[in-house]
Amino acid sequence: MKNLPIPKMSVDYFKFEGGLNLVSPALSIPPGRLIDSINYEPLQSGGYRRIRGFERFNGKTPPSSADYWLLGVTISGTISVGDTVTGVTSSKTGVVLQINNSTELVLTKVSGEFVSGETLNVSAAPQATTTSITNKNSALTVSLHAQYKNLAADNYRADIAAVPGTGSVLGVHQYKGVKYAFRANAGDTAVDMYKSTAGGWTQVVFGYEVAFTAASVAPAEGGTLTQGGVTAVMRRLVIQSGALAGGTAAGRMIIDTIAGGNFAAGAFTGGMTGTCSGIQTAITLVKGGRFEFGNYNFTGSADTFRMYGCDGANRAFEFDGSYFVPIATGMTTDTPKFITAYRNKLFLAFRGSLQFSTTGNPYMWTPLTGANEIGVGDTITGILPVVGGSSTGALAVFSRHTTSILYGSAADDFTMVLINPDAGAVAYTVQNIGHVLMLDDRGIRTLSPTQEYGNFTDKTITQLVQPLIDSKQGMAIASSIHRGHNHYRLYFTDGTVMVVGLADRKQIGVVMFNYGIAPTCITSGENTTGAEEIFFGSSTGMVYQASKGTSFDGDAIEAWIRTAYNNQKAPLTKKSYKRVVFEMDADGSANLQLGYDLGYGTPDVETAGRVVFEEEGGGGYWDQFTWEEFTWDAQVVITPQTTISGTAENISLLIYSNNDYDDSWIIQGASIYYIPRRLARGNAC
Repeated sequence: MKNLPIPKMSVDYFKFEGGLNLVSPALSIPPGRLIDSINYEPLQSGGYRRIRGFERFNGKTPPSSADYWLLGVTISGTISVGDTVTGVTSSKTGVVLQINNSTELVLTKVSGEFVSGETLNVSAAPQATTTSITNKNSALTVSLHAQYKNLAADNYRADIAAVPGTGSVLGVHQYKGVKYAFRANAGDTAVDMYKSTAGGWTQVVFGYEVAFTAASVAPAEGGTLTQGGVTAVMRRLVIQSGALAGGTAAGRMIIDTIAGGNFAAGAFTGGMTGTCSGIQTAITLVKGGRFEFGNYNFTGSADTFRMYGCDGANRAFEFDGSYFVPIATGMTTDTPKFITAYRNKLFLAFRGSLQFSTTGNPYMWTPLTGANEIGVGDTITGILPVVGGSSTGALAVFSRHTTSILYGSAADDFTMVLINPDAGAVAYTVQNIGHVLMLDDRGIRTLSPTQEYGNFTDKTITQLVQPLIDSKQGMAIASSIHRGHNHYRLYFTDGTVMVVGLADRKQIGVVMFNYGIAPTCITSGENTTGAEEIFFGSSTGMVYQASKGTSFDGDAIEAWIRTAYNNQKAPLTKKSYKRVVFEMDADGSANLQLGYDLGYGTPDVETAGRVVFEEEGGGGYWDQFTWEEFTWDAQVVITPQTTISGTAENISLLIYSNNDYDDSWIIQGASIYYIPRRLARGNAC
């Protein structure tokens, strides 16, 4: 008898990339693509990252920044989780998160250094003695560190409250590093504005406005305005027509600190030469809108970089961090819904009317000074400046059913060109991330300039997830961009998020998140250090920061990816699968489960159950990290692996996780170890 040859082990490595593919035939889907996925995101460099979570925000210390301390103790009395312990000698305090074997306290909100050997009081009664000084963020393993950080985060989370008032958050925005939010007041009678502070949300107090005509002299901002015995401080001079030099200036003044009664129709007697049109009126906002914002500068001075907004229910406004200035356009119903700046003009959208201010002056809306109106012929759903050529820009104007481009620089040469009469954009889905993306009935589309100067082309880029697009019809509620990851994100009313990854203006993968919370408004912008931040409001009045923390505001992040079936380029050959080795990079601990399906999941193939393993990442090369930050028990590249048992033509891999303390990780690729066997039955010649 001849000796049979020993089967040779083969290895097939493939990258994880490309995102979801829900429409192509199984044999034609590249192995690194996904047939199911939740809460992973595609990366420009390849691989899929388990996403970071989101956490509540109001300006106080965010949960993800919370620290913990370990304090050795001998407990003589009773200490419980949640107690505040106080050192009798040091007078330092801390809040108990966990008690380890009655010999160690895990603390947070520690006010300073405890002293070894001192008595610890709880409510002024001695309960323990310290045996060692505190150690900050110094758990023995990465996994314990993650769990203690999570306990501290939960404690800090309880301190963060919703925006005061009732109903949904109607707008959230970042200006000069400060976050602002709008919500109806407690009586549900008007809308209030709040700003984030170290102590939480603080209301922005609006001033008053008083109209004037025939003015030739006006007080400087911060100066005093007088009429008889009535005085006020003038905060902003809003000239809407005419000029002081000719004695024809007319408009409004934003004032506060009113004393001595009310202004009345008639001449001012101090600070201003002109006529008062009547009593001052308090600046208020009515309910019923949803705010859109932008930060613009219409002059050459750095002091005039300001925040602008509108909501479809009130006048547009300007805000400089202190003073709220309504903008009057002269429209009978002065309630613009969308806002942007283009060619040094403020643009506002009123239903089917696009209007723009005088160049360099967002307060002035008279045609005599260059302001004007352009009819669009359909309800406008978005306006956005775009790159129109090598030396100029253009303004994209979207309606629900059409897309147009506004060319030119002023009223006398503006030209509106219809570039797509059959496709437009759903409101609040238009974003610019180097090129424009938006949602239309056929899916997510791009709008990009062509090589030919001044022209644009648009196309749909989500054909491979069309079943998802179809299932979400009418549910899109908001959108944002994530510049750091080059993502366009589309949010739906069921709490899910469609994410389009981009690289070099090309789509590199579409995946889905499931936040479980539908944003009522959202903003993406840079803070004072240049770091990008994303915030969204909710129906409960809470504001959240996205892509932050290890949980969904304290809830576990359930995440998985399931790869397309991989046949190792031999679709008709049976293989005995032996082992899979993953290429992975982790920021911290990563507690995962691995699973697999063979032969398109047929019940005829016996497979093993999920394999649970734990990996700890965050390591690095010895000469690249300071010793305090180096993680000793981690590899630079993590390669978790598991054995496989079964024979089939192909294999699909599943990676699953579900906890609230692990930081994110990246799955970059996998190596499949297998032994080729025979052709599948029925396929032999």
